[in-house]
Amino acid sequence: MEALNLYPHSKRRRLLAPYSITFAKTVDSKSYHFFHTIESVFQSINLSNLEIVKLNVHSHKGEGGVFGAFKLINPVVFEWLSPDFEHQVSVSITGTAAGGLVLACATRWTRLQRIKLTGLTCEGYSIFDAFDGAVQPNLSHIEIAQAVQVKPLNIVSALARSPNLIDVRLVDVYMGSIWEKRLRMEDLRKALEMTEQDPSLRKQNEKELTWNALVQRVKCVVQKQRLEGGDRGEDMEVD
Repeated sequence: MEALNLYPHSKRRRLLAPYSITFAKTVDSKSYHFFHTIESVFQSINLSNLEIVKLNVHSHKGEGGVFGAFKLINPVVFEWLSPDFEHQVSVSITGTAAGGLVLACATRWTRLQRIKLTGLTCEGYSIFDAFDGAVQPNLSHIEIAQAVQVKPLNIVSALARSPNLIDVRLVDVYMGSIWEKRLRMEDLRKALEMTEQDPSLRKQNEKELTWNALVQRVKCVVQKQRLEGGDRGEDMEVD
C-alpha cells in the first residue's frame, strides 16, 4: 500500500521552502486517502521554491483528492512513476486519478517543462489533454511509458497545440489493452492524415503540424515485453 515517505511533521515545519519533494510507497500503508495527505503536506509548507515533484505510488479506482492536491503546486518538473516497474504494465495512475492530474496540469501548471508518467490507462480520458502550449509555453519534454488505451489522434493534437515540445518519448504504449497493438509511428502518421482530411477533428488552438516535424519530435520505443504473446514490437526501436 502507499504511504508518505517524507520528513516527520516536526522536521517538515523547519523545511520552509523545499526545492523538490518526493512521495514514495512503503509496505505498511493502508490508507486510501493518500492524496488528501499530499494536499495537507502542500498546505503545511512554503511552495514558493518548489520546482520538482515526484511520486512513486499507486492510485485507486475512485481516488479522491488528486486535483485538490495538485492544484496547489506549479512544478517545473513532474514525475509519477509506477512502484511496480518490474511489471510491464501495472496501472498506477487510474482513470479517476488521471482526471485530476489532467485538470491541474491543463489549468494550473504554467511553469511545466518536463513530465514523465508510467503505468497508466487512458480509458475514458486522454492524458494528452493536459498539454497545451497556451498554458505551458515552456513544456519541452514528455515521456509516457507502460500505458494502455492511448489514442494516436490525441497525441497528434497535443503536438499541434504545443509548438515548443522537442522530445516526446512513447515507451511501451498500447492503443488498446496490453494484448493488443503497440503504438507505432505509422499510427501517428495515419492520425495526422485524418486531421488533414477532416479539419473538424482539430481543436481550435491547434497549429499546423507536418509529418517531418512530428518525426523529429516523437519516438515510439519498446522497453518491456510480456513473458509470452502480445505485440513484441520486433520492428520497433528498442530502448
